[in-house]
Amino acid sequence: MPFTPFHLGPGAVFKAVGGDRFSFMVFGGSQVLIDLEPAVRMMIGSVILHGFTHTLIGALVIGTLAGAIGKPISERVLYEMNVPCHGFTYLPTLALFHMYFLMP
Repeated sequence: MPFTPFHLGPGAVFKAVGGDRFSFMVFGGSQVLIDLEPAVRMMIGSVILHGFTHTLIGALVIGTLAGAIGKPISERVLYEMNVPCHGFTYLPTLALFHMYFLMP
């Protein structure tokens, strides 16, 4: 079953243990990327649902891709939602601009 909520259980455990060193958003994004293949295969009526992305090599490729693009995307989403994010580099620049130019 693609996009299963059961993937989120281990992610919640890793987040609880890893704290700031583990991104639940990047983990969730990697699960969606991996499950895109079965979703597409279901739409085209393929008999085999789980292919390359559900192998060890495929998961490593997708995980590396998710890690590379997930952090900046997650930080941008959190920034747009006004959620504090310690890793977003644009936020301190914006705060300094506000402190020096907009405060009396």
